[in-house]
Amino acid sequence: MTHPSSPPLREIYLSQTSDRELFNRLAGELAQGLGGTWTAQINGLDQRYWDLAVEGQTITLHLEHYLGIMLLVEDADPDWIASERFQAVVRRLQTD
Repeated sequence: MTHPSSPPLREIYLSQTSDRELFNRLAGELAQGLGGTWTAQINGLDQRYWDLAVEGQTITLHLEHYLGIMLLVEDADPDWIASERFQAVVRRLQTD
């Protein structure tokens, strides 16, 4: 029996800086730019994972101490990722 493989995880880097204030600002701009609802906000000592549900997609804003801040988009429709609206928001959020 074969198991379906997990969909590829897409990482979109927003900043090399892992600053919590910057993370909070980016979270606000992401929610304002795309709309949607925050469905989870998990905060650890050196990691944060906040899930935003928008247009049938789940976007995870992730802070990792050594890696910076990124968006993780699982199971996303490639057309949605390529949409001008999504790409415009990503361009505004990228700090590096």
